[in-house]
Amino acid sequence: MSALTRNLLEADSIRHSLRNSPLAPDLLSDDALDASRSAALAPLARNKSLWIFGYGSLVWNPQMRFNRAEKVRVFGYRRALCLWSRINRGTPEVPGLVFGLLPGGSCSGIAYELLPEHVEAETHLLWRREMLMGSYLPVWTQAYADKKSLGRVLTFRVN
Repeated sequence: MSALTRNLLEADSIRHSLRNSPLAPDLLSDDALDASRSAALAPLARNKSLWIFGYGSLVWNPQMRFNRAEKVRVFGYRRALCLWSRINRGTPEVPGLVFGLLPGGSCSGIAYELLPEHVEAETHLLWRREMLMGSYLPVWTQAYADKKSLGRVLTFRVN
């Protein structure tokens, strides 16, 4: 797989390339992705900004249209190389480890603010990126920048 780009996400190229692979049975359908995204975003007030917490590849390759980014820490989750990837860091035959969030501890990362007018489109692409096979669960948690609460952020923990 080539480097992850916004164009790949917009064209849904990753899922298309996996539809005839051994991973095809594990891919979430469009309906499942939409249902997951709708459920995760339900607590977000209409016309409000959304903060997304990145702790792995979202830090160095966000591929999101965001208004601003803040260094933050979340508590109750820790970053770990705990998820076998058969796509990004490996193959179906030889999986590689990628970062995930596990319960306990704390984790530093970057929180990205999505403006209300970009929430729909950007989360649509984010779900294509992070939720291909349901390996993660979207969760809300508090983020802190310099010991001051930034508020609630949406992130992805290991399923």
